[in-house]
Amino acid sequence: MSVDTRAGGKGAAALVTLAVVNEAVYDVAPDPSPDPWRFLWGATYPRLEVRSSAGAPADGGGGGGADQGGAPLRQDLREVAYFGAVQTGADGRAQVKVKLPEALGRYRITARAFTPSGGAGDTRAGITAALPFAVRLTGPRVLTQGDVGSAYLGVQARSGAKTAQVALSVGADVITRTLTLNGGDALARFPLKAPVTGQKLTLEARATAPGGQADAVRQTLPLRPAGPRTRLTREGTLAAAGTRTVDFGVPSGAQAEALTLTLAATPLQAALADLDAYLADPAQRWTTTDAVAARLRANLDLVGLAGPLGWPDVRGRALLQARRDLATLLALRPFGSENGAGWAWTAQGPVTAEQTAHALAALVGAKGAGLTDAATLRGAADAARGLLGKASAGDRAYLAAALALAGDAAPALNLARAGTVRDAYSQARLAAALASSPAAGARAAALTLYRAARAQAERTPDGGLLLADDVTATAYLLDAAQAMGQKTDAPLLLQTLLDRRTGGAWEGPLATAAALGALRGAVTSETRRPQTRVTVIQGSFSRELTLGPPVRLSLPSSGAASPLRLTASGPLAYRAELDARTAGSKPAALSPIVVERRYDRSRVERDGLVTVTLTLRTPVALRHLRLTDPLPGGLEAVDDRPFAFPGAVASAGQTTAAWADRSLYDDRAVFYLERLPAGVTTVRYRLRALAPGTYTAPAPRVESATGLPPAQGQAQRVEVIEGP
Repeated sequence: MSVDTRAGGKGAAALVTLAVVNEAVYDVAPDPSPDPWRFLWGATYPRLEVRSSAGAPADGGGGGGADQGGAPLRQDLREVAYFGAVQTGADGRAQVKVKLPEALGRYRITARAFTPSGGAGDTRAGITAALPFAVRLTGPRVLTQGDVGSAYLGVQARSGAKTAQVALSVGADVITRTLTLNGGDALARFPLKAPVTGQKLTLEARATAPGGQADAVRQTLPLRPAGPRTRLTREGTLAAAGTRTVDFGVPSGAQAEALTLTLAATPLQAALADLDAYLADPAQRWTTTDAVAARLRANLDLVGLAGPLGWPDVRGRALLQARRDLATLLALRPFGSENGAGWAWTAQGPVTAEQTAHALAALVGAKGAGLTDAATLRGAADAARGLLGKASAGDRAYLAAALALAGDAAPALNLARAGTVRDAYSQARLAAALASSPAAGARAAALTLYRAARAQAERTPDGGLLLADDVTATAYLLDAAQAMGQKTDAPLLLQTLLDRRTGGAWEGPLATAAALGALRGAVTSETRRPQTRVTVIQGSFSRELTLGPPVRLSLPSSGAASPLRLTASGPLAYRAELDARTAGSKPAALSPIVVERRYDRSRVERDGLVTVTLTLRTPVALRHLRLTDPLPGGLEAVDDRPFAFPGAVASAGQTTAAWADRSLYDDRAVFYLERLPAGVTTVRYRLRALAPGTYTAPAPRVESATGLPPAQGQAQRVEVIEGP
């Protein structure tokens, strides 16, 4: 590669860092490195260029030796081809030689230059490693002993070949097939079975085509032990009255430690049960208008949800929290602002249209719940009207939607009739606000806006509907769909909304508030059914109960070997979790920390998402901890925002959990906690299912830099299916 650095149009000596990395790495997480020029606050920006003299080898050259058919066996599959530094000369030039790995695909070349005088700059280039006839092997990057999974073997031929002979060696087993190439490509799925002992499993994929073309690739997968402690999960639903028998299939030689059963009348009520944790009042409260307003709306919607569902305890706690949120919101309103009446992001900031719209929408809910008076609401609405003429197009949609909720639909109707609202988010928000308005023409305008937004919604891998790749926009579209009787779209939007939860909430306070608002409409149908009576029988244990709020039962672990029998008089959603320990193994070491892991689903379709919730409990505050969560073999970590609301969103100095860093690997996710407060802390992130099979994730563990005994959870199993 030729590296040229220039400042002011002339060659300049500089220190250049070079990275050559497979683009697949950036599909998992973006490059976190900052722009060096911005990082150094405006230093002279030197021009930087990288040119590559390499070309794609025509025959796959090199490699780790040939297989029996004579094809080079590619096995140097590193993602990082090069990472280092080079000093350019006085003329600003340097040469760097890089040997590419044998993994095919596009490589990103990133260069960042720094001059002695403080100049900085960066640039990107790329190079593709390809073969005229290539075999690709994709699947799990790591397995646990005893896993049963899948690998995908693909063939790509640019030479016009119509068929290819392929073979996959899994340890000592060999599977062969003949593939028909459509447009030069073919893909086939092969079974994998990891041995119950050993530390690695070698896979070799080979492909040949008429005319002597051939390619081969070798991968070695690490094998991990599952550990002595395992959590087995069984979940499901009954659509109507009936009986369901649940068999855990306790592994031979395993000893049951604990058995818990969670029951709810419907899957939606089971999902809503986790939202009670959203009520927890953090030690340092939110102090921004949008966050406080969102929290107020969310708690008011919890009041509205809990009442019809017959959850008096949840209703009482949510109402108490809503009163506190209302007081905080009113205290945030600045007086004597040079921008006029309204709300700012903080009490000391300038008034903005967006923050005023958030506050007005929340006060509408507070007035409806009897927590504030008409004069307070009227003052907020007047402030919103005063900002309409000064606001940008996007902020006008915010204000118009909030005013429509407050009873003044004219601004929203004017925007809808003008046809100037084109982004899907604003269309959905206005549609939701106008759909429930009694104003003349409001419903017709809402339907027009809804259809415009709905046309931009996309199908998810699970068959749902997602708008603008955004939970908040999808929630507003669901709200509008339910208000206007869109019976085909509403279930699909609801499915996506529930799938996009991060544990008990959504991506942040605004998304959570919008989601809860939409879920109030979905709950309406839930309250028109008689209460479900359930009989639980396992071994000598028997209990009858009538479901109100979701119920969590602890069953005797001694009966875990017996089938669990559930008889219900109506719809039922259940989740049973059994913690077992290998017979003869030692109990977990005593530690001041307890760590538990929970997957929001134990069975997922390929390309579907699973939310991982890691719960840490400690009676005392601790510092300098590392939380390691091994991944199931057939899934990959995809979310780089692991700390869920409220901890992850609070500004500096306001968070209840602080972290130094997090890292995502092929086989594990690692979180470094600078401090852990006494009580309960949750860490959440997501996994994407890659390959069908049944995979076991070894137990999560917490280690301390101060020498405390490590804490360890339970191994857990996830099943990935191909889908319909």
